[in-house]
Amino acid sequence: MIYYQYRWQQSPPWATKTNADAPAGSDAAALNNELGDPTNMYYATTADFRTFSDPVKWIDRKNVIIDTTMLRDDDGWWYRVSKDSEITIERTRNPYAVAREVLRTDDPNEWSFVGTLTDLLGNGRYSEHYLEGPELFVFNDDDVATVNGRPMRYGLMCDQYAEGKGYTPFRSADLGSRDPLDWAAADDIDFGRLKKRHGAILPITEAEYEAIEDTFAN
Repeated sequence: MIYYQYRWQQSPPWATKTNADAPAGSDAAALNNELGDPTNMYYATTADFRTFSDPVKWIDRKNVIIDTTMLRDDDGWWYRVSKDSEITIERTRNPYAVAREVLRTDDPNEWSFVGTLTDLLGNGRYSEHYLEGPELFVFNDDDVATVNGRPMRYGLMCDQYAEGKGYTPFRSADLGSRDPLDWAAADDIDFGRLKKRHGAILPITEAEYEAIEDTFAN
């Protein structure tokens, strides 16, 4: 699960199967899927994590969707990476927009398809059959690598659940780009022996890391 701040509210999204037995015309029936697989993504807004709005169906796909991650860039665009039939990248200026399939709309107020890891990196092992649990983040300035002559400012982790290997990292110079040169597997990152799996990514500085080590080393 992720949450993000927008309009002074937090919006936790989650995946669940719809209630196929809900009476026609009921509020619950309005949340049912319209396409294929009954698992959809929903969100509810909250200001304090004690009271929540009614749930809203956020993503409806023909294929199952269980994981999604999102971040807002400095230019006002929101980027979302989801596990559906692929590891799918989309963008919008309105993160509350409801998506009922993967479409390239080029409408800034709707979610618009950018690409998939499979297509951008030309590797079939980057599909949903191998990867799940995507997590987007922004690298600290000192950690930005240059690949193909382009500063790779953005990071994406995906869990190699099918092979039991934990996270594998990727880099991007532009999350809205369909140019394969703006995307790369981050083969130089060493996670050590401990397997890293689902979880939010929090970039910290060297000084912050040392403070954590000093505080919790024992």
